[in-house]
Amino acid sequence: MTLSTQPEHSTHPQAYDNIAYLEQGLALLDQIEDEHYAATLPPVFVSGVGAHIRHILDHFDCLLDGLPSGRVDYDRRRRDPRVENERLFAIESIRTLIDRLLALPAGAGEVALTVRMDSGSDAPVWATSSLTRELQFLTSHTIHHYALVAAILGHAGCTVSRRFGISPSTLRHQRQ
Repeated sequence: MTLSTQPEHSTHPQAYDNIAYLEQGLALLDQIEDEHYAATLPPVFVSGVGAHIRHILDHFDCLLDGLPSGRVDYDRRRRDPRVENERLFAIESIRTLIDRLLALPAGAGEVALTVRMDSGSDAPVWATSSLTRELQFLTSHTIHHYALVAAILGHAGCTVSRRFGISPSTLRHQRQ
């Protein structure tokens, strides 16, 4: 499903941006070979495409899993090796996440969340946030990991769209 226009049902608007980027990931994974998905290219890239995709999806899962309690802990990631090593399993995982994002109600944006992510402090620091803000974070997080994916694939000799892994503000700036 390509979301060039938002469907009529009531889904959180920021979810659509994330869905669009997850769909970019699906398109890319449909184009690459399994060997490029799981491979690493040391010493330049010690993490492969699959590791970055898994990392992205883990963050989405942390947010969506934490919504019922209002506590999102980005350090409690699943780290499923199947997502990291099996391209087709990753594709199915992305599709599942898209369905979960489509289920986010439009009015849930200001739901208060308490969020934690290890930033190097000795003790865990929980911060106040909202669903909208966390969806914005995930958009940025996804784009930046996509940039690494594009670099890894480029280093492996694969062709990747010039727009893949480039933030919307950068694309707008380049058009001006």
